[in-house]
Amino acid sequence: MIGTAALLLTVPSVALTLAQPPAPAPAAPASALPADLVAAIQRDLGLSPDQYLDRAETGQNLVRFADSIRGTFPDSFAGAWLDADGTPVVGLADGPDKDAARTA
Repeated sequence: MIGTAALLLTVPSVALTLAQPPAPAPAAPASALPADLVAAIQRDLGLSPDQYLDRAETGQNLVRFADSIRGTFPDSFAGAWLDADGTPVVGLADGPDKDAARTA
């Protein structure tokens, strides 16, 4: 179960698309999570179920944003991730379109 909880948090990375993204599906209420998953999230990640769901949604948005920016600014995009606090981070490398990528 440890690997499952960590994988579920890591796989969804978050994104803010350059174009208006479609409205995300509403997150499942924390009470809808299986009891074993809630226990693993709390034990292994130190997160409440609501924090976990918020980070998972943020991760999904970051993935969409990363896909978009990677295609638009391929020479400057250097990766996207959630930091330890669950804040989305987008890395940029020096490139001809770095300033435009930063603005996006």
